[in-house]
Amino acid sequence: MKTLNFRGQLTLDDFTDPFTLFVLPRFEGRPVFERLKVITLKIALEQGEVTADDVRPYCPPNVNRKVLGAVIGALKRQGYLEPVGVTKTGVPSSHGRVIWKYRLTDEGRKFLEELQEGEV
Repeated sequence: MKTLNFRGQLTLDDFTDPFTLFVLPRFEGRPVFERLKVITLKIALEQGEVTADDVRPYCPPNVNRKVLGAVIGALKRQGYLEPVGVTKTGVPSSHGRVIWKYRLTDEGRKFLEELQEGEV
């Protein structure tokens, strides 16, 4: 049920998960988004951990880098990645801000194995 405030606008209660409502629809299903999801999982498998900095080199130059957050956020919500800590970014324009490190979960490992079986 949508709740309107006194101006006839939707209230914040109607937007309980803005990521799912506004961010994912912009990227989900697009080839770059889906490819970056697989790359992110493979990096997590090979290195043990993954950050947005690890995936950034695989993002095409003509694609907005915000897709990296959408990719990692989607994988986290699906239960394929879990946060394990933070680190400072190595991207100079980000001025050393803190970013999350993620580890592949058992569900993520199974999903990646299923994807790789489908490729053969």
